[in-house]
Amino acid sequence: MIDASAWPVERLHEALGALASASGLAAAGGASGPTVSHAHADLPLDVQVDAAARGTGVDAEPVAARVADCADLLRRAGPALLTVRSAGTVRLLLLLPGRGRR
Repeated sequence: MIDASAWPVERLHEALGALASASGLAAAGGASGPTVSHAHADLPLDVQVDAAARGTGVDAEPVAARVADCADLLRRAGPALLTVRSAGTVRLLLLLPGRGRR
């Protein structure tokens, strides 16, 4: 079920651009640049995210949470790029800011 909504890591730059655009942080289409560049593909994911964020013109800040704190984090974190492991593969989920009550 997550796979249908998740982005492959290879499309990190595109996913981050879509998140920035949908959140009003960047102009629509502003991140139509490359997918993960070959120069960054072998680097740790946090380094790839930082490079993609700089290329998109947004800031990225890593956040870790205990399982007990995840529900609260998800309510308050948007916009956020979440990494999940599905069938042994890391995938990306985009979390938009909430529009409802908090």
